[in-house]
Amino acid sequence: MWAIAFMIIEILNDNLEYFINMSIANVGSFKNNLMIETKGSTIALMIVIPEIFMISVFYFIYRKNIKREKSESLNMFQIVLSYAIGSLVIIYPIFNTYHLTLSFILWLILLLYSIYNLLKELIDEEVIRKLVATVMVAIIIFTLIIKTRVMIEFDKNVNKDKSSFYYGMYLRDADKESIIKILDYLKAKQNENKNIKIISSVAMLYTLPLEIDNWYFDLPLTGNLGRDDYKTLTTALEKEPQGTLILIDNEKMQYTSGQLSEKTIEYVKNNAKKIDEIEYFDVYEKY
Repeated sequence: MWAIAFMIIEILNDNLEYFINMSIANVGSFKNNLMIETKGSTIALMIVIPEIFMISVFYFIYRKNIKREKSESLNMFQIVLSYAIGSLVIIYPIFNTYHLTLSFILWLILLLYSIYNLLKELIDEEVIRKLVATVMVAIIIFTLIIKTRVMIEFDKNVNKDKSSFYYGMYLRDADKESIIKILDYLKAKQNENKNIKIISSVAMLYTLPLEIDNWYFDLPLTGNLGRDDYKTLTTALEKEPQGTLILIDNEKMQYTSGQLSEKTIEYVKNNAKKIDEIEYFDVYEKY
């Protein structure tokens, strides 16, 4: 229902084509950037592959030992399995730790459900209930401990200054120092009447408080740029006047998705001169 309402709003605002272009049309380009970029992904795979194998074994045990008329537990297993298989689509097109973990939540539930039903065949049901209750209490306690530690860390670093543009943001001291330096640098360039564009996924930290019109450059990620892909950005850059300052991430940038449009960065380096460096940005001036 909400999806239909959303589509109607897009049509009425003449934004439907733009929405489809920017959200769906070029999603396949992510395929060229499949990532197993961290040890986290490798570890996740080591967990997931045995999990799928175990669930498959459990399923065949069900089929072999349960009467031909499907039991309620088997029906539930098959329902959850169908949703779990559907959840695998989350891994496409970006294959990394986050998407992999998110897509296997239902598989984990299925694994636990399978173990529970198998144990019922081997152990007294009352014992299983006590075991499940014990495990649940342990999980709740563990979760509360982790949650408390996270909240303490968050509270220590969250910006509590209500007068600040960054109120409520999680910012370490190093982040605050970098933001102040970059803001001061950009303000000075604005006072020189410089046109500024920031090609970075953290651009909004600076474009919003300084009211810089950054348009496509706020999220310059491959797959998010519509059917024209990187040409969306390079065409926009071509239209910018000579002398425009273009900031791009350098090797000091810690907050990156690994999906930054490399061809766009290559275009900047070939059509602008590096004139400066400020924190995690290299500064180029368009010819």
